[in-house]
Amino acid sequence: MIVPGLTERPTPRGARVALVDAVHLHGLGGATARLEALAAQAVAAALVPTATWPLTPLPARLVFDGLGQAAIGGPVDAVGLGDPGRPETADGLRERLDEVLPTAPRLLAAGLADAHGAPRHPRAMLDAIRRLAPHAQRWVLDADEVALLTGRPCPDGAALREGGRRLFDLGCPALLLCGGRTEGHAVDFAYDGQDFTEFGADRVKGEGLHGAKATLTGHLLAGLARGQAWLPAIEAAKGAVSDALAGAQGLDGARRAAPLAQAWRALGVDPAPIKPVPVGVDG
Repeated sequence: MIVPGLTERPTPRGARVALVDAVHLHGLGGATARLEALAAQAVAAALVPTATWPLTPLPARLVFDGLGQAAIGGPVDAVGLGDPGRPETADGLRERLDEVLPTAPRLLAAGLADAHGAPRHPRAMLDAIRRLAPHAQRWVLDADEVALLTGRPCPDGAALREGGRRLFDLGCPALLLCGGRTEGHAVDFAYDGQDFTEFGADRVKGEGLHGAKATLTGHLLAGLARGQAWLPAIEAAKGAVSDALAGAQGLDGARRAAPLAQAWRALGVDPAPIKPVPVGVDG
């Protein structure tokens, strides 16, 4: 079985990604971090909204229409599948992707758990994600999501790997299991049904630090869109996230793993939000 993006597939022109995801009303959340990562890699993105957050799902037909518009708007070199918004949207994407973007590599990172590990969706969505996973070709999950989908906690790397084996049986040929919330050294595992490839990193902690997984998937999508093979794309994305975490800086009182932080610093740009001039004040 040949899966696009698991081997090298050079893209000689500027790369473009279709990102199917929920959009936060305040510009936060996974879609924003993924778009920032793609922008930092000079990869164009066509955003296909599935919902607004706090979660108000869009009708499935609007999502499918948006995906079709993204496909005719220019070449699509990779597809990012985030929060589908509705179970019926997740189910419909299986057929729709094969119709309009049959050859573009796909990456699923649905964000099924919140920052505390609690489910963000009802059981019907978890079931729909299980059905979508084989069509996604690559699947990025953290320990909390693996626990939700398998019904078994993942406190350490051994449990995470066992959960990955169970999820591989659903039919997705390439998994990336993120161990940032497990105990001990922060290790991610790529799994292809036979071998686990470890990607280790020093654990980075900070008050309010978040967005690392979404940033990781953004960089992964950039690598896949450029034709990079799966394992080298993971290694490059992990390095980019480590740099982003090391350079994360305060934005509105929160720290984010945003790759743009380094670009701002290099350009001498002040990341503080622009304060509007009060009405009635001259100058």
